[in-house]
Amino acid sequence: VGDVWFHPITLQGQAGCQRVRVYNCRLFEAGEQFLKANPASPDGAKGGVDDSIVEYCLFEYEKTARHWYTEGVDVHGGSRWIVRCNLFRNIRAPAADKMAGGAIDFWNRSRDTLVERNVILNCEVGIRLGIMDRDGYDDHSGGIIRNNFIYRSKDTCAHGDVGILVADSPGTRVLHNTVLLEDAYPNAIEYRFPAAKG
Repeated sequence: VGDVWFHPITLQGQAGCQRVRVYNCRLFEAGEQFLKANPASPDGAKGGVDDSIVEYCLFEYEKTARHWYTEGVDVHGGSRWIVRCNLFRNIRAPAADKMAGGAIDFWNRSRDTLVERNVILNCEVGIRLGIMDRDGYDDHSGGIIRNNFIYRSKDTCAHGDVGILVADSPGTRVLHNTVLLEDAYPNAIEYRFPAAKG
C-alpha cells in the first residue's frame, strides 16, 4: 500500500477499532504516517486502539518524505501493542524541512508496548516510547524495547536524532539493542522527563 496523500493504514479508536494484526505488508511513499492509530479522544484519556500486532512489514521511502510530518508506526493512547520483526527505511524529511518523527512512536497515554527485533535504517529518529512531558499524566508507561538494530549512515539524514528515546515513560525497559549512528548526534539511547507527576 503506498503513494497515498495521507496514511496508508489508519486505525480509528473513536470508532471502536481493536485487536488489529498487520502482517507481511509493504507500506511505501506515505503522505504522512505509514500506520496511524488514533485515540478515542484527542488527549488519549478514553484510550485508543489496543492489543494490536505489526510484524514482518516493510515501511519505506525511496528517498525522503514529501515534508516533515511523517512517522512509521504512530500510536496515540494504545495499550499492549507488539511491533516486531519489521524493516523501516529512509523515514526522513527533506533537508530544507523540520525533522521527521520516529520510525516507531507510541505516546499520548500509550502503555505496555513491546518493540522487538526490528531493523531501522537511515531514519531520522528510531524508537520513541513517549515523546513529550505531560502535565498530570504519563505520555507512555511500561513496555519493553529489546533486540532492535538501528543504523544511520553518515550524511543520509539532514536532522538526525536519537536512536531510542524513553520520554515521560516510567517503567519502560531497554534491553539488548544495537544502535550505530555515524552522524554527529551524540547519544544512541536517551531518557527524558523523568520527574514524578504531581
